[in-house]
Amino acid sequence: RSLVGHSLGTPVCRHTIMTTNHKGSLVDVDGVYCFYDGTETPEYVEAVEGFGHAFDGTDCRDVITGFVSSLAGQDSPQEVTDYAMSIMPETPQYVASSTMQNLVEKKWWQEGQFHYPTMVICTQNSGLDPDNKEKMERLYPDLLDYTELTTCGHFIHMEQPELFNEKLRTFMRNTRNFLYFEI
Repeated sequence: RSLVGHSLGTPVCRHTIMTTNHKGSLVDVDGVYCFYDGTETPEYVEAVEGFGHAFDGTDCRDVITGFVSSLAGQDSPQEVTDYAMSIMPETPQYVASSTMQNLVEKKWWQEGQFHYPTMVICTQNSGLDPDNKEKMERLYPDLLDYTELTTCGHFIHMEQPELFNEKLRTFMRNTRNFLYFEI
């Protein structure tokens, strides 16, 4: 009954849980967030929108290649980076552009706190804000586990599968205590 979202999958899982009758938990694996809480500056909005439109042009493949290469951490296994580089730059431009533009649209980020058991495992390599843990605690009042890695790249589940799988098993055991009843 848990949804596991990696990267762009995290906002998809979050939105799915919040807009359906799904009664489960969320595992956020280095998820993507746009914070529109009423305090965002015009510079923040411009930067987020600029990122969304970076994939618009004919140089999309080069943009994706640069983006993917930035996702490796200092301890990322070369085979993980090679795999990502062999797959992700092949994304058709219209898919990449549409995905990124829709990702940053404010309407998808209007949902407030998420009141379901949540585990967050992220990496500083993804450019986390210094107060990321506090942001996650505000966003997820039922945050059961928060792990912030320092040398791992974006593909945590592929780079450190033993750590990831153990954390996931522990979270799943702990969330068995959460029963969801509808009256």
